[in-house]
Amino acid sequence: MYSILVTTALLLASAVNAHGGVTTYTIDGQVFKGYQTMAKGASDTGPDRLKTKPPGGATIQHEWKQLHPIREMDSKLLACNSPGTPGKIAAPVKAGGTVKAQWSQWPHNSGPVLVYMADCGAKECSSVQPSSLEWFKIYGSGLVSGTSAKGKWAAGEMVKNSNSLSVEIPLVKPGNYLIRHETINLAQSNPEFYMECAALKVTGSGTLVPPASVKVKFPGGYSKEKGTTTLLFISMCSDTLILSFPDPQLFRTSAGAMKDTPNWAVPGPPVWPGSAAGVAETSKEKAAPQIGKGKSLFFDESEFVDITWPAPEDN
Repeated sequence: MYSILVTTALLLASAVNAHGGVTTYTIDGQVFKGYQTMAKGASDTGPDRLKTKPPGGATIQHEWKQLHPIREMDSKLLACNSPGTPGKIAAPVKAGGTVKAQWSQWPHNSGPVLVYMADCGAKECSSVQPSSLEWFKIYGSGLVSGTSAKGKWAAGEMVKNSNSLSVEIPLVKPGNYLIRHETINLAQSNPEFYMECAALKVTGSGTLVPPASVKVKFPGGYSKEKGTTTLLFISMCSDTLILSFPDPQLFRTSAGAMKDTPNWAVPGPPVWPGSAAGVAETSKEKAAPQIGKGKSLFFDESEFVDITWPAPEDN
């Protein structure tokens, strides 16, 4: 396994910029406001740039207090972000209906965009812990075309689409559900997870129930088990970050130079075939390795060989 050693200052230089999140939902034509970011653009460096504020009035969205990413894959915050107040109301949507999520902004073009749902059962979603739910993926897109360093990513395509993404609700049985939108920033060497959740009341005549084989919990849906996907994982070592790769042959030319790759596995379980769109992930991986309930593989750090490589930048 190969690694890259660079200073923390270089890799985290862009971290001062404000990120973003889903702030508005349009559900079957009805608009629902979520928490609003206080940043005045992606380059805002003011004291409130990483904070959010409530929309005023009842909201369907689970509170997310700040724009800070989740970096730990075993964090309970990986389910629905900061442990804030759950949404007090649920948005009605018919099975097969459309949910359009609007991000306030998103400054990174590199990374996947994922959408999950979870059945809250007989309870209102405001009374359940998101980390206790079983989530199934209804949309997932990563490396759309090209290679990891120079190709088109789902995050960039979402930005081009006016910072928005529309998905169809699967033909699931009626009930109370959470919907979870997630962006993973790969512009920084360590994956940065950003997610927002909102409550839905699914109506209609749907009857489908996703099987256990496509469900995961958060934390638990992503793994640090050693494997061959190209999602990056770093470890902290004093003031130095170690950027590690799973298979050095994927990243080296015959002359020994580093190269990028067209093989990138979307993390998490596969898109549930019962989703309304009925599509698989659009990443250009070839039978991405999976473990257990469809977990994409992350990898640990071991047997590092130090090389020199410039710090990653946004595409």
